[in-house]
Amino acid sequence: MDRIKWTNWPLAYKGVTVITILILTSVMISTFLAIRREQASFRAELLQQAELLVTTLEIYSRDDLYYLDVDSINDVFEYLGQEELMFSFGRVFDPEGRILADAYDDTLGYRDEIDPLGKRLLESEDIVFEWQADQLLAGTAVRVGAQNFGAVVVGLSTAPLTEKTADLRYQGVVTALVAGLVGTLVAVIISRTITNPIRKLTDVAQQFSQGNLAQRVPIQSGGEIGVLANTLNFMADEMERTLGKLERRTRALEVSGEISRSLSTILDRNQLVSEVVEQLQSAFGYYHAHIYLFDEVQSDLVMVGGTGKAGQSMLASGHKLTKGQGLVGRAADANQIVLISDVSQDASWLPNPLLPETKSEVAVPIAVGDKVLGVLDVQHNVTDGLSEVDANLIQSIANQTAIALQNAQLYTQTRQRADRETMAADIAAKIQRATTIEDVLQVAARELGQAFGTRTSAELHRVTSRSMEAE
Repeated sequence: MDRIKWTNWPLAYKGVTVITILILTSVMISTFLAIRREQASFRAELLQQAELLVTTLEIYSRDDLYYLDVDSINDVFEYLGQEELMFSFGRVFDPEGRILADAYDDTLGYRDEIDPLGKRLLESEDIVFEWQADQLLAGTAVRVGAQNFGAVVVGLSTAPLTEKTADLRYQGVVTALVAGLVGTLVAVIISRTITNPIRKLTDVAQQFSQGNLAQRVPIQSGGEIGVLANTLNFMADEMERTLGKLERRTRALEVSGEISRSLSTILDRNQLVSEVVEQLQSAFGYYHAHIYLFDEVQSDLVMVGGTGKAGQSMLASGHKLTKGQGLVGRAADANQIVLISDVSQDASWLPNPLLPETKSEVAVPIAVGDKVLGVLDVQHNVTDGLSEVDANLIQSIANQTAIALQNAQLYTQTRQRADRETMAADIAAKIQRATTIEDVLQVAARELGQAFGTRTSAELHRVTSRSMEAE
């Protein structure tokens, strides 16, 4: 019985037991703190994503709510559902608080009852957030000045947090079991032999609990210590990848929102395309970005915007591609994204001497429905540097660019028509003030000559002279 007492245990057994207990405790604490940190980080990221998403939806829905265009609202919901978002709920309300559209239930629209949530959003001046058991709701009123057009609300699922928490708990259990096994097996080894490796493991585990995921356990053996080190390193790798995806997704939403807000205020085509490529390139550090638009006969894709000195050189030389040429031509012909992770493996890729470091490329059509206006092309100097996530982001920006280009064209046409009408009214007023036919002809010749050039002025002068001679 005396041998069972703690004081009678050999020093090696004591050291191994204490270290094993410390490992198990450290792993449990690290797992608990990692779960808490993941929960807090996820909630913060989800709040930010929800705010960006509802703000974007509010911007997109203004015109649709003004015209009560439910089909367009449903199209927005369908588009959001195709994006890599945790989109789980969506509704749009009219100015009275009735449900106009629901992302997942078409039968809820066009009811006479006022929805409490819609009324609450219309009465609030700020974005309303509401945490529920399985999702986060975010809603806001759609206003232009003091006028309410309605309200929008979206829900982001918290299911990924539940899954991640379960994974972290599972990894914590596995790590704890491995640590216990290691402690048992090394009980027969001299305590000093395992002191340093366990201490390193503990130090790294503590770094993990403090949020320093850059630390890694050096693997110096293939035994149980190596298994534990691999497990901790794998857990850190997975957490870093998960956080990286969340950060990139959040950044993508931020950039999309920033570009959307910028494009809504730009009505000059050249300024618009320049803004798109510059923001896109600077936000994600791409090697190069440029925009091609079809010419008037829809035969050639003419470059109208590009980044850096290469972009300036191509613009100055009037760089263009024939229809169907290269990745840009393929994207325009098919009205589909063309993503090449390694351009050296694609036979149809066209190298550009001004961009010698290109390793991957994605060409995204700028289209409104089936009508292709041009192509947004992005290149990177890293093999596999462009992924599906990048392609989806660029597609979102290309869609916004297509709408902005249409708005700019419509604005230009409207302004030109208004200028012509103003000019015609001015000439008519001056003609009416003329008292003789000679004065009428002279006024017409002078004003039309100033408006359309000297050739028209000379022709009208000849007509005026002949008329005067006839008299």
